[in-house]
Amino acid sequence: MSVMMHRTHDGSLAVSVRLFSEHVADCRKPPDVMDRLQRAVSATINVLGAWRSPVQYTDWDNWGLGQNVFLGPDVPIGFYDDWLDRSKKYGQSATSAKAHRDGIPFTWAEAFHGSSGDGRWVLKFLHDYKMRDGFCCPVGPWALHYWSPHRLQLSRSARATLFQAAVLCIEQLMHLTARRRVAGAPARSRLTAREIEVLRLYSLGSRPRQIAHHLDIAESTVREHLKHVQKKLEAKNPAHAVMLAIRGGVIATAATIPWLF
Repeated sequence: MSVMMHRTHDGSLAVSVRLFSEHVADCRKPPDVMDRLQRAVSATINVLGAWRSPVQYTDWDNWGLGQNVFLGPDVPIGFYDDWLDRSKKYGQSATSAKAHRDGIPFTWAEAFHGSSGDGRWVLKFLHDYKMRDGFCCPVGPWALHYWSPHRLQLSRSARATLFQAAVLCIEQLMHLTARRRVAGAPARSRLTAREIEVLRLYSLGSRPRQIAHHLDIAESTVREHLKHVQKKLEAKNPAHAVMLAIRGGVIATAATIPWLF
């Protein structure tokens, strides 16, 4: 049986995402952000949604539509409630576990290849909703998922472009859902060069152990740097620190770094 592959048109996708990047800041509500992103990538892929995982994944009271979960405009009604019920019953999915563990973009097919265990329940769940494959973009504690009714075949360029759009989308969602207004921008002089480097790598989705390996330092040292950054910037968590640092020009938005892929 032949498998349908969804191929990308990199040029048109890049143009659409560039337009998205120019106008996403104009969105004043999370649904507007998701709708604009869907329109930007619709010729290539569909938007499933973006969500920020609580510190404890099983802290179900801190999951909620419009709270930390924002779905694409074409996601079927009932999808979220169904996903939540199954997550409570079967535990963290294989895709979510990979996003938390690796912190780098991947297709769903890549997540399921060679995997085993209870987390594979999500494969049948997604197929029930006619979602054959997808592309996950982890950004710190956030993840944005795209989906397709066909098996995906994404080029390096398409992966980078879709990740760029995901970062921009998540950045705007963070801005719109901030619990308190952040006055002023953090001064570069308040952070050491090493703290800035650690925060920059974290903003790209790298986990502490990956940052430690890249900088050739201990993972505990990385975590200490992140704690110091949070304190200096008066941030609630590392993701909040990233948002403040981007706004203040301390680090660049991940989407502006061409060598990411």
